[in-house]
Amino acid sequence: MTRNKSFILLLLCFFCFHVIQAQEGQNEQKQRSAFLEKARKFITYDVTKLDTNYISVADRQWLFMLNSVVSKTNVDIKTPEIFATPTLSEGLMDLVPVGSNLGRLKIDASTPYSYRLGFYLSYGKLGGGYNMALSNHNDQEFNFKFNGNRFGMDLRYHRTKKIEGEFEFANMDNLENIMIEKISSMSEDEIEEMFNRAEELEKKMEEAENIEQGNIQITSLVCNMHYVFNHKKFSYAAAMKPKKIQLKSAGSWLLGSSIYYMQFKAVDDELISTFNGLNRFNSFFFALGGGYGYNWVTCKRKLMFHGSIMPMLMYSLKSNAGMKDRAMTDEERTRLKEATKTYLGGKSHFTYAGVARASVVYQISDSYVGGIDCNFDIFKIGRSPRYETLARDWIFHAYLGYRF
Repeated sequence: MTRNKSFILLLLCFFCFHVIQAQEGQNEQKQRSAFLEKARKFITYDVTKLDTNYISVADRQWLFMLNSVVSKTNVDIKTPEIFATPTLSEGLMDLVPVGSNLGRLKIDASTPYSYRLGFYLSYGKLGGGYNMALSNHNDQEFNFKFNGNRFGMDLRYHRTKKIEGEFEFANMDNLENIMIEKISSMSEDEIEEMFNRAEELEKKMEEAENIEQGNIQITSLVCNMHYVFNHKKFSYAAAMKPKKIQLKSAGSWLLGSSIYYMQFKAVDDELISTFNGLNRFNSFFFALGGGYGYNWVTCKRKLMFHGSIMPMLMYSLKSNAGMKDRAMTDEERTRLKEATKTYLGGKSHFTYAGVARASVVYQISDSYVGGIDCNFDIFKIGRSPRYETLARDWIFHAYLGYRF
């Protein structure tokens, strides 16, 4: 009898343990389900918070789009005085000693129109895409988007080596003074030899002026954010990645901010030597501003035109440069840090930036949508007459989307 009692007690304990474990599992499953439900509600649109006379939401949550991308980047750079490097002075040490002041440097560079193909996939408010030039794997772009009712964010990473242009020394008076001073103490034969060598120097400098594709790589990371005040009637998402549909024309004031990171990296040894061994320059800055956007709907609610502009005040947070294939010494790092401060007019400063967007969207059917959108970003680093960079970035997307 005692054995039976023990056995029954053991079975009861095992049953209770199993019931408790099952309840814990159910609680965990309920918590997991509740979390997933909250996440689903967060990334899908709540129609009750919209004016359905102006905005509707597509019934199908998924959107797949094929993209055809055209982009172009222009970069204008002005620097303070630059000094002759060993490369420019090689074989001509008597004519142009290392360290001779060659004047200010101006760089005018741009990418040719770049054509890329890619895709974009989104669910509710979240989406992401990838575009790449078929002929050049070094020209590629990633993007991530979050488009809520009020708040939206567009994160874009772009890397390309397809940049070309030229640089020139804006003021050669210092070099001419060096030559005049040398002429005064030279014989006729020495003067003739100097001019022959000067022609060689001029040829060498002309060769260095051209920036060919592949010599410089530009990497940029741009995060544009916006806040829509009239979010019940005006939809930013309907204009850029159409998960929502604008039914009537409406506009709204916008609050915007941007975070930029950009790196210029020289990969050509001759070009690196021309810049005294520097091969990269990094900038990180933040911009804040506001503007206005408008959606105009026509053609029985199928066709929509969008335009928006946001000028911004930009604050430069940090800029630095680096040497090729080696760590800088403490002395070099200190000298470069001081030079960067001089070039930029201080460690931190205010300049300007801006974001403009335009798009055309056509609702082919409930399932299909097509359109074109354009982004234009502009920003300025530094203040003339010290170091100054002005960059302009155009991106056009033509797309055909399918909702499912």
